[in-house]
Amino acid sequence: MDVAFMLGFSGQSTFQRYICEDAECRCLLHQLDPDDTRTPVARSVTSEDELCGVCTSPDGSVVFVNLQRSGVTIAILGLPA
Repeated sequence: MDVAFMLGFSGQSTFQRYICEDAECRCLLHQLDPDDTRTPVARSVTSEDELCGVCTSPDGSVVFVNLQRSGVTIAILGLPA
């Protein structure tokens, strides 16, 4: 399993961490809780598209993630803080 870490700013004093997981037929975006528990929050619906390059807007309200093969960037709203 390959993972990519990202530390995203969320609000004035907290940070959210995200992981892109690239595994056989399972490309997921996880939010990491303070105790490093993974909570899946998004997945690629095709096995050909790997999630990568996760980052957030400056205020943490939007999470951006790329689909590597398609060359598409997706904006995700409403993830738990």
